[in-house]
Amino acid sequence: MADGLAVSRAGVVVASPRRPGPLEERLASWLFAALAPRLSARSPADPPPPLAPFEPVEIPRGPGLDPLPGTWYPSVGPARGATLLAPPWSPLGQMFFHRYGRVPALREAGFDVLTFEFGGFAARSRRRPGFLDLDAADALAELRRRAEGRPLTVWGVSAGGYWLHPVLSSDGGRDVVAAFFEDVSSHFITWSKRMMPKRMPAFLYFQTVYRSAYRFLDLGAHAAQLARVPAAYVGGALDRGVPAAETRDLARLAGARCLIVDDADHLQAIRRDPRGLLDLALETFEVGLQKAPSAGTVGSNEA
Repeated sequence: MADGLAVSRAGVVVASPRRPGPLEERLASWLFAALAPRLSARSPADPPPPLAPFEPVEIPRGPGLDPLPGTWYPSVGPARGATLLAPPWSPLGQMFFHRYGRVPALREAGFDVLTFEFGGFAARSRRRPGFLDLDAADALAELRRRAEGRPLTVWGVSAGGYWLHPVLSSDGGRDVVAAFFEDVSSHFITWSKRMMPKRMPAFLYFQTVYRSAYRFLDLGAHAAQLARVPAAYVGGALDRGVPAAETRDLARLAGARCLIVDDADHLQAIRRDPRGLLDLALETFEVGLQKAPSAGTVGSNEA
């Protein structure tokens, strides 16, 4: 992870957080997995017929690691770009994107789409010894390979958006031209304290003992690195785990647009205002395409 500097659109100079050492990351990621909400895994299902055509794919992760399951959805007509959809912490995994119109809207707009499973929970692949941004980076590398030079965009929901942030603030995400996030907390520990107060001693232990990991997981510094590209954040006004003020603050640091849906709880914004959310995502990605005159060129964020 580069330890560079970025000037956020708020005018604040922010350093990209340094990745913790291998031993600390391994131990901290184990504790992270132990403290995370338990999931009751469901058997994976193929996408429904309206999402055809699609192709099951296996995303390589490197020596000693089994691949991540994924699904490739080619665009309708000539492709102008490609989008990675990163799922929330949900037993549905990538099946989360079978509903609510994200995939059809992107394909109609000329984007190939790749969905994937994080290793170790909804996936049928083992958790890796490290933070889940490494899985997101592997999925982005697969998108890059399949996109064959077309501009890359990302769309992360909840945990998916959380783990995309460290990827985008590293050299591995520098060719992404636009980003869209739903219901993303600024810090795993902050969210956990709100939602699971009975585990407070364990969260304080994490914060105190794994200090480098704790700093690395703070999305504020990562979000500031996104000032270079068009981005947008969406949240729900009724979301207790991710208050609207937190969503607005991440958007401010990234110089991004922000949509708060009044009557939405966590993961409900697209149900309450599907047209508004989809339109904002497509507008954000369109600006990214226009500001990328050649493949791999990243434009400034003036959305």
